[in-house]
This record gives sequence, structure tokens and C-alpha cells, in this order.
Amino acid sequence: MYIHAIKMSESKSNQSMRLKSQLCFLVAILVSAHSIAGDLKISINTQKNQPIESVVVTLERLGGIQQSTSPAPLNIEIKQIDREFVPAVTVIPVGSLVSFPNQDDILHHVYSFSKAKTFDLPLYKGIPNEPIEFDIAGVATLGCNIHDWMSAYVVIVDTPYYQKTNQLGEAQLTNVSAGEYELVLWHPRQKKSYRETITIGDQSTTKKIELRLKPSFRSKRQNSNSNRRYQ
Repeated sequence: MYIHAIKMSESKSNQSMRLKSQLCFLVAILVSAHSIAGDLKISINTQKNQPIESVVVTLERLGGIQQSTSPAPLNIEIKQIDREFVPAVTVIPVGSLVSFPNQDDILHHVYSFSKAKTFDLPLYKGIPNEPIEFDIAGVATLGCNIHDWMSAYVVIVDTPYYQKTNQLGEAQLTNVSAGEYELVLWHPRQKKSYRETITIGDQSTTKKIELRLKPSFRSKRQNSNSNRRYQ
């Protein structure tokens, strides 16, 4: 009986060791797969092969898998210079704080009625006391209650993989964890939404995309008049 008990104990110990080895092997595979990353290089042009600047490019993870990391909130500025918002398109992670310094020598009244963010900064010069927190993913359209032609857009994202195209219509997302994603493009003048399933591996992926834009409709800009507070 004693010898049999010892053998039974050794058998259970061996089973436990095998189970631990199998678990370690599975964890190693998962960690290895998770550590694989690649890059996405993208070029966006019009039908006439003209580069499109300020297209927001994002990758959203598919398959019910959560993002490996949450994007860190930012503290940024959207300035008012020569009666324009600078930059006109901004992309930020959820939870970011945005300040709206008025660098003109006249008053501005900045607002947004968008679902993603509603706020109102009455007539002011300089820097408002508190920045605005953008805490919901979406697009916020900005305006000035004094200057109708002034407009800008804030795109709030909840993915760490985002970028905005440069003057050449190019953007690059680096160190993207391998997997299946939905590639999403956004531009204030695009004719229809753009979504495409894409797989990222351990190498660079290059894509060239044609995006159709609507004509630019904008309120006529007023001539500057230094004798008036609001112009």
C-alpha cells in the first residue's frame, strides 16, 4: 500500500508538471504572437491623383480583441491666427485636453454643437482659463460665432493607431500589433465613409487609396478692419 501510494503521488506530480509545461508553452505562443508588429504606409489621392492633406487614418481592432494599449490623452492647442483655426483638422485620443488660445488682436467666440463634444467659449482674447476635455470618441465641428467662415474639426479616437496625412497625402502607422483591423479614413469633404478590413503582419504594408471629395463650400471671408473689435 505504501509503495502504491508513492507511485500514485509520483503520477499526479508528473501530470501536474506536464500541465504546467503545456500552459507555459501556450503562454509563450500568445506572447510571441502579441509581440509581432508591422507598419502601415498609406498614400491618399483624389481622382486626379492630387495628394489629400489632413485625412485622419485610424486602425480599429477586429474580432472582439481589445486594443493592446490605450492611447495616452494629450494636452494640445488649437490656435486662432489671422481669423482662422490652426490646425483645421486635429486628431486626438479620448480624454485629451484642448486649449483654444486667441492670438489675434480681436475677439473670438469658439463653440461646438457636436454630439461628440458641446461647449461654448464666449467672446475672449488670449487663453481661456480652462482647456476643454474631449471625452467621447467621434468628430466635433468647431466654429466662431463672430466669423462664419472659421471652421475646424477635432477627431477623437479610442485606438492607439492613428495619424493624419501630410501635404503629400501620406501617413504611416508604426509598430502595429499583428492582427486584423478595420482601416478607417475621415476627411471633412469626403463623399462617403471609407472602411476596409486589413491584416497587419510582421512586415510593412503599403496602400494607395483614391478618395472622392465634395466641392469646398465656405462662407466668404470678410476683409480685415482694425477699427472693429470683431473683424
